[in-house]
Parts: sequence; C-alpha cells; structure tokens
Amino acid sequence: NAEVLERIASRDFQTELGMFNLEVNIVPHRLEGRVFDQLAEELRTGLAYAHRKANEVDAGIVMIGILPTLTQRDLV
Repeated sequence: NAEVLERIASRDFQTELGMFNLEVNIVPHRLEGRVFDQLAEELRTGLAYAHRKANEVDAGIVMIGILPTLTQRDLV
C-alpha cells in the first residue's frame, strides 16, 4: 500500500489497518439535493484514479468495508 499511496499522492487516501489496505475519505456534504449522486461521482472518480495508479505497480483496488458507527437510528 505504501507504493500505491505514494503514486496516488492525495490526502484523500490514507493507510488503513494492515499492509494491503487503503482508506479513502471524502469531505462531508449536506444531505440535500443530489448529494448522493455527488458522493457517488466523487468516489467513482477517486477510485478510478487510485486504480490507475495501482496498475502502475501491478496492483489493483477493491472496495470493501463497513461503517461500524452506523446505527439503526441513522437509517431513518
């Protein structure tokens, strides 16, 4: 992950637990209008860039994970 992170060179991408994991963070958005479309586009763009950079070192990016702080109360 260190070599891929170096190539990505973006503060949006950080190391995560383990030597193979990366974490991507995006800026918070107000939950209004077409916010989910905007978030999806930001993630698609960032992950596509990261994947291109990972390919330079014969690696790839796979999106996995959970949001452990999400509760039932957040989903209403």
